[in-house]
Amino acid sequence: MNQKLFNLVKKAASNVAAIKKIDDYGSDTPNPLTYSKEVAQKYLPMLLDVLDNPVSKKYPDTKVYLGMKIPLQDKRKDAIKEYIWTYALKRNGSRLSGELLNTPASPAFRKGQRVEFDPEEVVDWSLDLKDDSGDYSYGYFSTPALDLVRAKLYGPKPKKWS
Repeated sequence: MNQKLFNLVKKAASNVAAIKKIDDYGSDTPNPLTYSKEVAQKYLPMLLDVLDNPVSKKYPDTKVYLGMKIPLQDKRKDAIKEYIWTYALKRNGSRLSGELLNTPASPAFRKGQRVEFDPEEVVDWSLDLKDDSGDYSYGYFSTPALDLVRAKLYGPKPKKWS
């Protein structure tokens, strides 16, 4: 695996640990979801570099899976904004596009539909690498943040869910 890429994703992954340590978000502590988006945005240029310079060209035995979580809202007045993962990412000038990974709540969208978005809209990203040495996952910054918010609202997850 590309050592520069490996070092960058290790550095990004260390920020997940920082998010997990936020157990009380009062006035002096950032909201975990806001913080996770800030971390995702901070390291987004690294992911865009992977998108623009596919690892598979230099390391053909490495499979790379990229994803981005974005806000999605249709034009209805009463529409709710949801956050959904996209994959099969492409650049379109300064914009990005991806296919919706899940079935959206909004009837205006469908699973697999290609949507365009600006890089500033990305609230989370994922980079999954698979090669002979193992599987590596990076990003997913909103996952520990959502766990903290859920714990605040509903109490900790039962151990059998972990």
